[in-house]
Formats: sequence, structure tokens, C-alpha cells
Amino acid sequence: MRLSSPSVRMIPLHSAFDADACWRQQEEAIARLHDAARTAISARAFYARAIDEFAACWGPAPQVAVWLATSGGDLQKVGESAGGAESARPADETTRRAQVALKLANGQPDSPRGRLWQTIPNAIDPAHPHGVIEIAVSGEASTEQLDSLQDFASAVAAAASDFHAFSALRSLSTGDDALRRSGPLVRGLQRESRLEPLGYVAANEGRRLLGCERLTVLLRRGRRWRALAVSGVDHVEARTEFTRRAEGLAARIADWGEPLSAGEFSAGPTASDDLPPPLTEVTAAYLDATHARTLAAAPVAFPLARQPDSTGADQPRTASRADAVFLAEWFSAAGPADAAVQTAELAELCAGALGRAAALDGPLTRRLVRRAQHQAETRRAGLPKWAWAIAAIAVAVAALTFIPTTFEAAAPATLLPVDRQELFAPVSGRVAEVRAQHGQTVDAGEVLAVIDAPELQLQWQQVIGELETVSRRIDALAVARTERGVREQTDAVDGLPPGAEQLQLIERRTSLQRQRDLLAQRREELTIRSPLAGVVLTRDVESLLAGRPVERGQALLTVADPAGAWELIADVDQRDIGHVVAAQQSSTRGRPVRFRLPGDVDRVRTGRVASIDAAAPLDTTDLNEPSPPVDVHVAVDADQLDEGDRPGLEAEVRIDCGRRSLAYVWLHDVAAAAYRWWSF
Repeated sequence: MRLSSPSVRMIPLHSAFDADACWRQQEEAIARLHDAARTAISARAFYARAIDEFAACWGPAPQVAVWLATSGGDLQKVGESAGGAESARPADETTRRAQVALKLANGQPDSPRGRLWQTIPNAIDPAHPHGVIEIAVSGEASTEQLDSLQDFASAVAAAASDFHAFSALRSLSTGDDALRRSGPLVRGLQRESRLEPLGYVAANEGRRLLGCERLTVLLRRGRRWRALAVSGVDHVEARTEFTRRAEGLAARIADWGEPLSAGEFSAGPTASDDLPPPLTEVTAAYLDATHARTLAAAPVAFPLARQPDSTGADQPRTASRADAVFLAEWFSAAGPADAAVQTAELAELCAGALGRAAALDGPLTRRLVRRAQHQAETRRAGLPKWAWAIAAIAVAVAALTFIPTTFEAAAPATLLPVDRQELFAPVSGRVAEVRAQHGQTVDAGEVLAVIDAPELQLQWQQVIGELETVSRRIDALAVARTERGVREQTDAVDGLPPGAEQLQLIERRTSLQRQRDLLAQRREELTIRSPLAGVVLTRDVESLLAGRPVERGQALLTVADPAGAWELIADVDQRDIGHVVAAQQSSTRGRPVRFRLPGDVDRVRTGRVASIDAAAPLDTTDLNEPSPPVDVHVAVDADQLDEGDRPGLEAEVRIDCGRRSLAYVWLHDVAAAAYRWWSF
């Protein structure tokens, strides 16, 4: 953040020097830096303020850079001012780094006029300064101005020394607090032995220990990386964008082999500026996707995988063979300056427990471990195995005897409309014509099929011919009696008198007319008509009936009205029908029924028993076959059906037969079989 104030007056180095004004301005700047040294900010933020104070007091002419010594003995540039005069801009970065290193080693670099260096003293270890402030000015600055600038740099270095001292004090306080907060983590690592729960202990408790917003634990599985646990969630989704990016970043960090930090704060040899380009790209993409302000990562190898060297001492594997990676992220604020170090310490703390759990993470090993734990608990309890076996048997018998549950009779069923009629062949003959198809909607009285009966047709022709002959004879007798005008002869030898014959023929004609009417009715029945408006249920009508001979009483077609009520026809086995009948007699509204149609996965429908057939069907053709089931009619409410339900759907029903004990429900078939075997 660039500091500016209307009361601050810049003093260019090439202008006339006003000592009093410059001194007052420097005092105010140093006071602000001492205040900033007592706040919990990062080193980059503090030195950015210091560089701003240089610019506020001396203008943009001085080129100021701050170099800090790292724990590895290297130099890290944490800040540098922008602009400056052309003559004050150093050209060779390597030369600058060498001169700063020489100054840090209490030497005096050989430099031209206008180049100043100021070491930052270390109050804790005076022999090892924190770093160097490098100042480059133009050759126009006077000796008095350079001396004043050197004094200001010395005061800034003193404020920076205070900043590092206060930071060390806060780190010690944070370390004491972290020691107190590490108790739940250590207890969780000791208590849990399974891999996945152990990963969540490390993620959740480690997040509290680090003070980050999210901590992810990733584990190597063969050549692939898998997100084992993420703090704050119960389950890790393997196919999410976050999981994919985290696993890809873990693979790169494992290849890198060292802790690193990236984001808003990034200092030390593991900062993002020193990373190889492939790892830098993956880290930047991860930060852009997750919007984290600071990321700290640490790879760790499990202690169980350490290999002995030639002297017999255990040596850790190479960093490229890391077994786990810890990713810590800060979103609301920047992470601490030593975030990578803290994350690495947490990873080392959890490595032993994770390594043991990973070595035992397998179907067979988990079963063996659980069995060993159970045996250990049994030995500690002091009870013999036979006592536990007897207790388990007693508990099982008591549970089977005294715990009630619903006893249900299962049976297959067929869904059909209640209003349906089956059409039969009125006479024996041949199906001459079929006018119906499966699923066809028909009206009441619509012709469905026509039967050709040759015998009935022959009888019709005989009756019609005989009726015509009798009618002609009656007409002839009537004409003969009118023309002769003689009275009837009662003593004729060859036949009856005309009047008597006429009366006899009239009776014969009446009988033939009744036969004709009866045959006409039977001929009308040869045309099969739908008795109601509905849908044809018979499948494959054309191939089933067309041109086929049929016998009288043979079922031809079934027509049903799907707009009315529906029912299930359940085929209950004769072994279970007694339970169903007894339960139905004790119920006033019918026993409840659960059923499921094809395609029902999570839905169970309900109904009630409407009626039970009074007699069981008996097939006398083969008495050795199993007994045929008894039909039970189950009423189904309209709200239990969908538009896609069709007549003839197969269903599985369960009829509620009351409450029984668990032993009866589970073992009644076995008990019945044993009783029949023993009694017969």
C-alpha cells in the first residue's frame, strides 16, 4: 500500500537541503514504521511500507530494495521500489546479489558513489543479521544528503529489527498455543486405526492447528493420487473439479519434493518465484480456481517406507517418492509467513499414523485387525468364549421369541380391471373372421369375430326347406277344398280327410317355425359382439383365432373397461391361504396389502383384500402336480395407479396376516415341513 499524506513534503535529493524539514519528516516516518512493526503483518507488507516511507521522504529518485537471508543461507528479495533515476538503476542482478551477500557477511562491497547498504540487525542473534537494505541514488546527490539518507536507512533498519523481534515473539506465543491445540489431533491419531477416518482426523484437527480455512490430505495409490479427506466435509466426491485439480497439484508437489507456499504471501526458498515452470502453472491454475489467498503444501513419506543404508541406519526415501501431500488454504486473509513450515511439521506429525493405517488398508487386513481387536477385548474382559456363545444364543432366542413383526404372505399377482368379461364359443365350428386386435378400443355391441358352424348351417337349410314344403301343402289343401265344394270324406282309405291333414300340417308348420327361430338365434350368436365398451385384452388375436377350429364353451376373447375400478388377482399358495383367510375374517375393512409393479424401484403401492375365492381349483389330469393356488382379489384405489399402468401387468404382493414373532415369521415354513414329516 502506497502511503501519502498532504502534510508530508518530499525532499528531492538534487534540491537544496532543508535539514529541519527533512528531520521532522523522517521522525514521522520512523514512528509509523515502529507502529507497523508491532502489528501482525507479513514481512513483504512491512517492507513495502518501509519502501513507501523512503519514497515519501526522499522522492522517487532513490532505488530501494530489501534483501532477507533465508534459513538455507540464500538471499530472497522481498521488496523493491519502482521508478528511480536512470543512473540509480542497477543493471546486473548477479552483481547486486554478490554485493548484498558481502555486506551481509560484515564486509564492505566496492561500489561507485551513490550506492548505499544498510544491514538489518538481529536482536536475538547479532552475528547473523536479518538482511540488507540496498539504496541506489543518482550522482547529483550531495554528501550531506547521502549522510542523511544513510541515517534514515539506519533508523528504518532498527524498526525492521523490532519487527522481526515482535514476529519471533508472536511465533513463540503461537507455538505455545499450538501445543495446547495439538492435543485433540494427537489423541485422534492414537485412537483411530482405519485409514479414511484417520484422514478426516488429520484434516479437521490439522485445520484448527494451522488456523487455515481448508486442509486437504491426499494419498498416493500406486501411480495415482487420491483425495483422502477434506476438512469440513463428510465425504470427498472423486469427480469434482476441486478434487481433480487437488490431485494434479499433489502429483506435481510430490515430484518437487519440498514444502512450498504460494499466493498473497510467498517467502523463502519455497516461494512460488523459485518453483519450476510446470509446478508454477499448476499452482497458479489451482489458486485461480479455488480463489485462495495463500496456499501452503508439504509432501511427506511414511516412516514405514524408510530404507536402511549401508550403516544400518534408517534413511527416508527420496522426496520424489512422497506418500502423502497436505494442502492448507487461506481464503479470508493471507496465511502466516511460515505457512509452508507449519504445514510440513503437521504432515510429519501425521505421517506415522497414516503410514500404519495405509499399510493395513485392505479387505483381508481390515478383517484380521478387527478380529484381533475383538479377541483382545475379549481377553481383557476375562470371559471365556463359551460364555459369550451362550449369551449370544440366549439373546438371539429371546429376540426371536419376544420381538414381534409383521407376518406377510407373498404371492404373484396380475393387475386387471374389475369390469371385464370373457367371450366363449357358443357352438363348435371354425373362426371364419377376426375383427379385433390386442389393445383395440371397442364399443358395446361391436363385432369382434364371426364363427362358421357347418352343422348349424345344414340344420338351418333343412328346417327352411321343410317349412317351405309344409306351407305349400297347406296352401294346396285350402285351394282344393274351395274348388270341390264337397264335404269331407271321413272314410278315405289312402289318407286323412283334407281338413284333418290341413290341421296336422298347420301344427307341423308351427313347430318348424319355432325351430327356425331357435336356429336363427343360434346363427346370430355365431357373430361374437363386445358386451361392453372397453379394451380387448387377449394377446395376438389374429394368429390365435383366425381359421382355427373351436369347441363350444372355449374361451375366445376378453374385454375389459379400464375406466372403472381395478384389482389385483393374487395367486396365493394353498399353504398360506389359511393365514390369509383367518386374517381377513378378523378384519372389518379387509387386510392391507403391499405390492410393487414392474418398474417400481423406490415406490411401494398399497391396497386391501376385497374377496377370496370360496373354492380352490383342482386339476384332475395330474394329481401329482403341486396344488393350484387360490385367487385372492385385492382392491386397488385409483390414486395408486399411474397413466402408464396397463392391464395384465405382473406384480408381487404381500398380504398382511397380522403380527407374529420373528421366529414364526422366519421359520414357519421349516416348522410346518418338520411337523408334516413327523406327524405323517
